[in-house]
Amino acid sequence: MLALGDRAERTRLAMVLGIGLFGALLSLGPKPAGLGIYRLCVAIFPGFRTAREPHRAAVLVYLAVAILAGCGAAVLVRRPRLGAPVTVAALALALAASWRAPLLRRMPVDASLPPAAFLARCGAGDPLLELPAHVLADNWRDAERMFFSTYHWLPLLNGRSGYSPPLMARTMPLANRLPDPDALAQLRQLTAVRWVLVHCDHPATPKLPVAGLCAGATWPDTRLRDFGVMRLYDLGRAPALPRPWPRRGEPAEGCDS
Repeated sequence: MLALGDRAERTRLAMVLGIGLFGALLSLGPKPAGLGIYRLCVAIFPGFRTAREPHRAAVLVYLAVAILAGCGAAVLVRRPRLGAPVTVAALALALAASWRAPLLRRMPVDASLPPAAFLARCGAGDPLLELPAHVLADNWRDAERMFFSTYHWLPLLNGRSGYSPPLMARTMPLANRLPDPDALAQLRQLTAVRWVLVHCDHPATPKLPVAGLCAGATWPDTRLRDFGVMRLYDLGRAPALPRPWPRRGEPAEGCDS
């Protein structure tokens, strides 16, 4: 409708497309594919560098698409007979494709948390890694792992924050290379990780090398505990932590059995 309209409507179309393109390039952050848009904004606008998660600028793309979709729906509705049914069908398909139900779900607690309950008793304050690890773009999924960390209170390599520390850019790719021994050695050196909890029912697990830890692979001199769809590896306590950490305690009786 905008493209076939007068000059003012074509100007509106160009503005909407420009906003969408700007948002797409800005959301790439300081990457070569962003054509320097992010760095330009950092140079012009004070404090822009501290904005959380550049990919949130993709909301401008969604806004542009929504405006264009609304214009298209307006044209369809004006068509006799088929206009309204086609519009309703397109809306139903869009909702079906984007629906993420259920919006709320019950979280397990107490006895329903076998790995967390064990780590709360035997973790001894040593660092924990949960696999598969989420890359920075989708580390919002680690919010559930952070919820469980409030039960065992171990230092967690996985985390959810608007400001991802630079170390995560190194540790998460290493984590997804496990059980590679070189990757494990680097992780131990960087983080002194002791516990590795593998979610074998995670949809990404079969696509990653970590699937070997669910299929029977293991590391020498480690203890393995099987919790059904989860496997917990004890790599042993590192002699020293690479940086200050909460006080490490001693495990309870029966943790070594």
